[in-house]
Amino acid sequence: CRISATVQEFSQYHFLLRETIGVGNIKEINNDNKLLLAAERGGSEQIVHSLSMGLDTQLGANFPSGHELSTGQWQRLAITRTNMPQHPLLLLLDEPGSSLDPVAEHDILEKIRVTSQEHQSNGCIVIIVSHRLESVRLADHIIVMDDGHVVEQGTHEELLVANGSYAELLRLKLELQGESE
Repeated sequence: CRISATVQEFSQYHFLLRETIGVGNIKEINNDNKLLLAAERGGSEQIVHSLSMGLDTQLGANFPSGHELSTGQWQRLAITRTNMPQHPLLLLLDEPGSSLDPVAEHDILEKIRVTSQEHQSNGCIVIIVSHRLESVRLADHIIVMDDGHVVEQGTHEELLVANGSYAELLRLKLELQGESE
């Protein structure tokens, strides 16, 4: 298991919590230490610790004892599943904060940044696909696409200096928020 991904339309597996996380690396589905490490990296450790049965909590309201989660909690579990491989070569995250409030999104992005730094020694590449500028500002390299074509690439700072599409989008966002650069 060297490639792992979370897509914007993530799955909500109504399994035991350990299984919902563990399907990201079936071989480790009963390894509590690895499940908890993935939960920490994926920002769902609070979910695990808040449930009375912890990793053995049944998820999904379809079950008599099933625990229903918010959409943001389900998204955190999807990101947690992505973090199950111990030495991935590629992590792909498509709109990883789409169901999260701004504070939770910032927390997840910080966890993704830390995790990607940990995996760099293994040669891992982390790709984040996002329309949200907050999601890409921390990236080492940003690729701006328009109509399926690369129109700009560089760091956040380089793209601001280039004063192209990326800088324009950032200015527009700040104007809409009533902020100034």
